[in-house]
Amino acid sequence: MKKIKFPKFNRFVILIFIVLLASYFRFIGGNWDDFAHLHPDERYMTMVATAIKWPEDLETYLNPTLSPLSPFNNNYGSYIYGTLPLFLVKFVAESFDLENYTNLNLVGRNNKRIYWYWESPFSFFYWK
Repeated sequence: MKKIKFPKFNRFVILIFIVLLASYFRFIGGNWDDFAHLHPDERYMTMVATAIKWPEDLETYLNPTLSPLSPFNNNYGSYIYGTLPLFLVKFVAESFDLENYTNLNLVGRNNKRIYWYWESPFSFFYWK
């Protein structure tokens, strides 16, 4: 099978077109569940994110039995999603005063959209 090679300029134009088209579809309907929290994983992460609190000092954070950032210390013993997205969404939501249960999942969805913007072109150029 013959591989089609595009000139470099055309690859860049195709990338821009794909990003713009995907951005349109990515950003419409961001509140598709109308604040009902229908996705079970998002709902669970939202409940955990509203329950955790920032620690007073580094020593408290580093102690897993006392850290208020640990889902396990906030009655969520089966948290399996990883703490980086949880902490990032909590930080951004508090920065914009959106840390309530109603808006927290929308902050998480928007964080994913922003991440997608640098991840997609990277993948495009990596796999060219």
